[in-house]
Amino acid sequence: MAEVKSSLPAEPVSSVRAATSVDKNALIDRLDTLLEQYLNTLDEYEKLMQQLAKQLSSGYFSLTQANFHNRSGVHYGQDSYDERPSEGGEDGEKEVEHVLNEDAEVAEEESSDQSTEDKPKEKTEDTKPKAMDPIRMFGILVPPALRSAQASFNEAVDGPVVRVAAVAGELRALEREIGRARKAVRKA
Repeated sequence: MAEVKSSLPAEPVSSVRAATSVDKNALIDRLDTLLEQYLNTLDEYEKLMQQLAKQLSSGYFSLTQANFHNRSGVHYGQDSYDERPSEGGEDGEKEVEHVLNEDAEVAEEESSDQSTEDKPKEKTEDTKPKAMDPIRMFGILVPPALRSAQASFNEAVDGPVVRVAAVAGELRALEREIGRARKAVRKA
């Protein structure tokens, strides 16, 4: 029988193994970097959650103090909200602007029909309604503990809640990237 010899040199096989080894090492390094970034982001998330819990507990404690010192017997809280419709807020502002724009268009049409001599002078005033402080539904003289509760809840909503949502999104994105990196390492 005739012997068949391979014409492929041994060096390319070792260089292919070295290249796959380098690629796998690069993938593992990428995975390590992603895991480190994930842990740092998770640490930030935990700190924000602690800050949020601290502000919310402070708000609820102040609300409890206000209820304890309230002599009228009515407790401050969700059950005593003034649920009557109000003109303030975003929806009210949009409706007012829409009505004002329609009134301005009608006034322009009427004034174009009249001569320029009979045209009355128009005042350009900012007629946006002022937003009412929600704490006013409990009266003008509210206890300081109730104002403190409002401040704590406002700080919680304006500060950590927004950042917690953003960091949670970052964590989900990092989890997807880590999953892809692990899959690539398994394939390599």
